[in-house]
Amino acid sequence: MGALQLAFQQLREKLEKEGLFRQDRKRPIPAFPQKIGIVTSPGSAALRDILTVLKRRHNAINVLIFPAEVQGEGASLQIMEGIDYLSRRTDVDVIVITRGGGSMEDLWAFNEERVARAIVRSQKPVISAVGHEVDFTISDFVADLRAPTPSAAAEIVIKSKEEISQRVKQLEERLEGIIRYRIGQLRHFLSSKVGSRGFVVAENRIRRTAQRVDDLTFRLEQIGRTQSFIRSRTHRVEICQQRLSAAIHQCLKKSHQAFARLAHTLDAISPLAVLERGYAICLTPDGRVIRSVDAVEPGASVKVRLHEGSLLAEVISKEKGGTFEE
Repeated sequence: MGALQLAFQQLREKLEKEGLFRQDRKRPIPAFPQKIGIVTSPGSAALRDILTVLKRRHNAINVLIFPAEVQGEGASLQIMEGIDYLSRRTDVDVIVITRGGGSMEDLWAFNEERVARAIVRSQKPVISAVGHEVDFTISDFVADLRAPTPSAAAEIVIKSKEEISQRVKQLEERLEGIIRYRIGQLRHFLSSKVGSRGFVVAENRIRRTAQRVDDLTFRLEQIGRTQSFIRSRTHRVEICQQRLSAAIHQCLKKSHQAFARLAHTLDAISPLAVLERGYAICLTPDGRVIRSVDAVEPGASVKVRLHEGSLLAEVISKEKGGTFEE
């Protein structure tokens, strides 16, 4: 045991100096793996524990088992070959190497340098689930994630159907809240400019968009209830989010363009725009617009509204039909 402990410590120091234990080197475990590769003994209790947990948490998950001896002469070579094989598979998303508890000598295959190197060069993230919670091997240190037990590895590698369903529901509620808030803001903006046909048209478009949101929300609820297809439906939720966001953005863009056109039209026919071109508006002292010379008499005071400021003037004479009247 003293010789094993010394060999363990020497290899650990060697690999640590190479930076193989660094956290920034390790890869994240995929949230929704489609197929899990497992390197272990086919008849082991560890494998039975993993399969039991996987079936309970999500019975639609696919598993590919690479049979390997996990103890004794040649075990480390078989474990290395299993990691390399599963790493090359294009349909495997994550690899689990596992066995049950035992003495340091029983677990020694997972302390071999060839196994550590195979984990490091693997193209897929590797979870090490060797022994009990108190057991540590070199594989635990170099793996992308250490699970304290085989059962814990199964719980880590795949989320339960309930967890996925809850996450979809949270995303649905968050998406619905954001959309309703944005629509409410736009409706408030439109209601402050009642009477413009352009605003009414924009509001109708937004109402149709809101109906589309309700339809998508209903579809999301239906998807959430279909547990056996939850992983594919999660992807569809993301696509719906992107499409919905793009649709709302396009609708708002068109509304803004309509508003700009209306504002330009209003500006063109605005009395202020007419004044800016050099015209003036005559008003009686009480603010009524003077449209005819008959409305005033010589000697009366009038207010002349210009583009910039106003004048207070006195009528000296008036002309009607080309003749001034004193």
